[in-house]
Amino acid sequence: MASRDGESVARTGGSKAWCVRKIEGVFLCVRNVGRGFACVRNVENGWLRVHSAVRFALIAVLFLAPSIAFAHERWVPNSLRFPINRRYFQRMSGEVFWYSLASAVALFGLIFLFYLVVPGLVERLSPQTVAARDREQRRGFFSRTFRYLTRLILDGDVHGPFIDNGLKVSAFLFSRVPAFVLALGAYEGWLVMPSFPVYGALGTFWRVASAALALWVLVGVFQRAIGAVMLAVFGYLIVAYGMASIDAVPVLASAFFYLFAKKDSGQVVNARQLLGMRVSLGVGFFLLGLINKIFAAELFIGVGDNFPDLVAGPQAVFPGLTREAWSFTTALGEMVFGLLVLTGVFNRITTALLSVVFANFILVFGWPEVVHVYPILGFVLLFFRGGTGTLLDGFVFRVNLFLWTQRRRLSALGYASTLAIVGAAASIFLLWMPLLLIIEVAPHIAGTEVPAGYRPPPLPPPAKLWSSLPPPAAHADHEPRHGGVVTMAGDVHVEIVVTSRGAVHLYVSDAVRTAIAPAEASGWVIVEASGAAPQRLALVSTRDGSLFAQGSAPTAGAKYTYDLQVRGKRASMALQVPAGGTGTP
Repeated sequence: MASRDGESVARTGGSKAWCVRKIEGVFLCVRNVGRGFACVRNVENGWLRVHSAVRFALIAVLFLAPSIAFAHERWVPNSLRFPINRRYFQRMSGEVFWYSLASAVALFGLIFLFYLVVPGLVERLSPQTVAARDREQRRGFFSRTFRYLTRLILDGDVHGPFIDNGLKVSAFLFSRVPAFVLALGAYEGWLVMPSFPVYGALGTFWRVASAALALWVLVGVFQRAIGAVMLAVFGYLIVAYGMASIDAVPVLASAFFYLFAKKDSGQVVNARQLLGMRVSLGVGFFLLGLINKIFAAELFIGVGDNFPDLVAGPQAVFPGLTREAWSFTTALGEMVFGLLVLTGVFNRITTALLSVVFANFILVFGWPEVVHVYPILGFVLLFFRGGTGTLLDGFVFRVNLFLWTQRRRLSALGYASTLAIVGAAASIFLLWMPLLLIIEVAPHIAGTEVPAGYRPPPLPPPAKLWSSLPPPAAHADHEPRHGGVVTMAGDVHVEIVVTSRGAVHLYVSDAVRTAIAPAEASGWVIVEASGAAPQRLALVSTRDGSLFAQGSAPTAGAKYTYDLQVRGKRASMALQVPAGGTGTP
């Protein structure tokens, strides 16, 4: 009887050869996936890690999704100096399309190259037998050092005082660094990160609680209970601070680190702790790029407007680079790095580079960024804990096995066909689809989509010339910076943004359009639509620098009157808003 692929499978001599080829295919798969990373039994463990990773990712997204937005950019001056082209971030076309495609191809190439080259190379450089280790010891100092460093940076399973002691030290420091951050917050008046200031009686409670929790972390007893408390703190940040709670991703990593700690396990860091940290930091870093620099790019571009050297450097290398392209390409870099952290591909190279990036934040912005020592220690711990395989190992194994057993024509292309499928799937589903969602769909859902008649603002001069520009004159700048309508009440400018969903944002600035913090203003908005009772909407401060109120969708024209107290002075103005909001031409 013949099988579907024409091979004899029973009562024929061909069945033996067919089975042998099947076994050979499995062996080749295991050999390619496992070399340099783990033994054969770890392939199934790798698949279990994938299932665990999915659960961790769901937990991380559950915690992070309500809080998706702003990072360290909120801790430094970030008001826009020039208006931005909001349409740039809402169309998957032109530069945005090509940059996105390039990043997806880069992720594909990194995954393909990693699995195609690294395992075999690491295996050849790793002495496995007594004779091989003897030969290794007889090599010259520079040869042995080069081979050791190559295995190290390519996530080989290396041992020695540097790795062993580095793992112990980094694990200890990461387990204690929350104490430093909590104590500093208790002293300066914020919770966990400067993004979360605390005031009044509740603030006093949190400062005392932070000091107590810092002491508990230093003592290090009942670590699982510490993890539960850290998880509760992160949940509170989501409820109390909304989108800004994305800043506290390291707290989530610490929560998993403590929750899955095991006594007397003989391991400095176990697999579950490592997985929880990887998912938290990887997903968090990915979202910082996707949301903070694409969906809400004003904040990051505002940092560049206040620190021109950040933009001038890239513009010197790429003349004609716009602030929008600078923000978008930076986002793509963060997203790719976040996915590499999440999956563990090129783990040591990725975590080393990210440690340098975050350390540079501290050097550039000074003391306000000192809390970045928190994620730095997380990345350092992942660096020393490298060489344990990736989250994609199980997928690579199963795809290769499927091709050998079910799709013989594809399997004839070799192991490369497996890597092409896995790399393409990762690029499409982990990178391209989220980009498409946040660019094309999210603005419509959020009501921030630019209208058909939107006209991009003129381009500002190159960043290197900003310091030579004359200081802005009072009342000379009335260009909207957030897609709204700029009004003036005395020396106060108020940009009104009414979205198609009825959200009202007021961006307050002084006579020369320097942003005024929402904490320095308060008041309400009265909405008067024809045939409807007036609505009086109380304004609340938001973390994006605006005063916010949620009203009814502007299905018809209405008059919006704001009445504010700004730095002790009243500012009031009425504006007729057409159906559809201020973005309607």
